[in-house]
Amino acid sequence: MFLVNFLSSFREIHPLLKHHNTYNSYADTIMPQFFFAVGFALQLGAEKPVGRIVRRAFLLLLVAALVYWPVNGWRIWFQTLTHIALTTLWVLPVLRRSMRTQAIFLVCSSLLHLGLSAWFWQDWLRDHKVIDGGPLGFLTWTIPTLVGAMACRWVKGGTYGPMVTWGGALMLVGYALSCLTNGGVWAAPPFVPAWHPRDLWTMSQQSASASYLYFSAGFSLLVYRLFLWWNPQVPVFRTFGTNALAGYILAGWTEDWVKSILPGPWWASFLVFFTLTWGVLRLLEWRGWYLRL
Repeated sequence: MFLVNFLSSFREIHPLLKHHNTYNSYADTIMPQFFFAVGFALQLGAEKPVGRIVRRAFLLLLVAALVYWPVNGWRIWFQTLTHIALTTLWVLPVLRRSMRTQAIFLVCSSLLHLGLSAWFWQDWLRDHKVIDGGPLGFLTWTIPTLVGAMACRWVKGGTYGPMVTWGGALMLVGYALSCLTNGGVWAAPPFVPAWHPRDLWTMSQQSASASYLYFSAGFSLLVYRLFLWWNPQVPVFRTFGTNALAGYILAGWTEDWVKSILPGPWWASFLVFFTLTWGVLRLLEWRGWYLRL
């Protein structure tokens, strides 16, 4: 997230590190991995009192309002933190249910989103320039969230094989859906610029399309399986991971400040930004201070 968010404003950066909303770039795979991690964590805590989970979701909505509204207003309120809170509330009824029930709920949510998009939602998103799916984005952000919940069950059960199988299958489903574009054509594969007009089947983070999130959920599953195999013990991952909310908020402030005093070159600007963000989080970790809801 730090890499793609910071570098997206630099003209010389490779297109795969930027958001385009017409195909699935590498930058577009980052946000779904947030939701994959959220689903994993929700499944870990599924036995906690429902009221506690609901309270945390509403607190997160409040934090999101404080972070996003002062700068961008209500339309840009529907970013990562807001979507995490709304998706948490949406998937809550199936957290304690079977994986089959979760899979059915996931599919039904995406079908509902497709139906609404065909009816009016796709046009509304374009007209209002809303990002990350807007107010109804939680319907498809459900896909990586519940895939993360399933991954948690596989890990707890010690069965890692399904991750590779289902990861590949979901990626194929996402690409197959994207091939329904314009009445059914061979769509550009993920990570390749589109050669056809955009519609509701296009892999797009801006519209949180079903094709985009099925593919990205599968991609997240394979990336997580790779990390399980690699099993890295990297201190910087620990520092960011144990204080993720503080890191998310801090990065936005640090990015703006660094770019205002050091607009380039991109590598120097990013190095200063990354070092400052990590340094503050490392200090908080050393003091034992964590931002949690």
